[in-house]
Amino acid sequence: MIDYYEILKAHMETDRDRWAGFDRGQQNTHDGLSTSMRAALDRGEFFLVYQPIIRLADNCIIGAEALLRWQHPTLGTLLPGQFIDRAEANGLIVPLTAFVIEQACRHVHRWRDDSTDLPPFVSVNVSASTICDPGFLPLVESVLAETGLPAHALQLELAEDARLTRDEKSVTRLQELSALGVGIAIDDFGIGFSSLAYLPSLPVDVVKLAGKFIESLDGNIQARLANEQITRAMIDLADKLGITVTAKLVETPSQAARLRAFGCEAAQGWHFARALPVSFFKE
Repeated sequence: MIDYYEILKAHMETDRDRWAGFDRGQQNTHDGLSTSMRAALDRGEFFLVYQPIIRLADNCIIGAEALLRWQHPTLGTLLPGQFIDRAEANGLIVPLTAFVIEQACRHVHRWRDDSTDLPPFVSVNVSASTICDPGFLPLVESVLAETGLPAHALQLELAEDARLTRDEKSVTRLQELSALGVGIAIDDFGIGFSSLAYLPSLPVDVVKLAGKFIESLDGNIQARLANEQITRAMIDLADKLGITVTAKLVETPSQAARLRAFGCEAAQGWHFARALPVSFFKE
């Protein structure tokens, strides 16, 4: 098993100086949250759920996105939006990401052994800052070796970010991960536009269309027509570059039908399935 405590300890010293500019009350609040997260990781309060990724041609499950949840003892189930920013700020994002990758790889390896019908790959969200951490590549190599999961069965999902195209370290790390055989996906594609011109030079296997474009496919005629053109253009661009397109936040049959007509290969969202517990894929 991966020693999350050791990963935590290695980051605590380097993160201590980040609090120097905070006032005392704000620091105490964040310190309390940080302490809760550290203890929660040790107590096993974090867990994963999975949203299936569907091939639009035949509605078969071709993968699953791992989504982190925190079962807080007093606040109930917390979504990433309620704690990820704090984890980024206090340096806990690296051990949390390590936990997600290790658990997700174990789960999908078990599914692949149990049935050929279960998701053949798992997608894990990571930040640009996390992939640049010196220990990240060795972590991925270690988890794959320990779990026995083929590298191509792990996909790392990064938000479209200027750092991915302008930071040499980020690009180099993506190339190293790709050379290892790990899939690389750009999340919320089309929002920032920072990666459009650089996309051919990045080792990207998948782009995930931002939900705002999908939602607009059910909007008024004027907005729908404009966004249809943009969506088609992004799908065509990716197709010419040999990149798979996955649409996010697909919630209606009409959205799925339009995306299928546009040539979009895969999709995920409530129209197909909400995030599901690990037990669903064992049944």
